[in-house]
Amino acid sequence: RARLNKEDFQAVDIAAIAAPVAKWAVTVMEPYLVPMALQKAFHLMRSSRPGPVLVDLPVDVQLAEIEFDIDAYEPLVPFKPAMSRSQAEKALKML
Repeated sequence: RARLNKEDFQAVDIAAIAAPVAKWAVTVMEPYLVPMALQKAFHLMRSSRPGPVLVDLPVDVQLAEIEFDIDAYEPLVPFKPAMSRSQAEKALKML
């Protein structure tokens, strides 16, 4: 946090730069939010049409230790559209 927008080229707002081309882009500013951010990122990148996400972890967040209970973790189920790809292609041909 302290170095964001103040030092070398790596301390830029990469989430804002990636936002136009990613399904979700976030800079995690607090270590305790990392598990939730990663859970949401994996859910979004696999839901509907798969696509890129960006989770930026500043150096202080990377170096922090967090408490995480793997037994309490449950992955979010990806959202899948009701229409299959072949059904969508058939509908496009009818248009």
